[in-house]
Amino acid sequence: MSQDTTIVQFDSLYASQLQADEYGMHQYVMVLLKAGPNRDI
Repeated sequence: MSQDTTIVQFDSLYASQLQADEYGMHQYVMVLLKAGPNRDI
């Protein structure tokens, strides 16, 4: 089995355009929707 390796270099200009932090990550909000009772209005 061959393993492909890709080297990705950090682009600070691109990261700043995306409002990324010092690790190149952007903050996201995760929302979990839960089924609740069906309420007729």
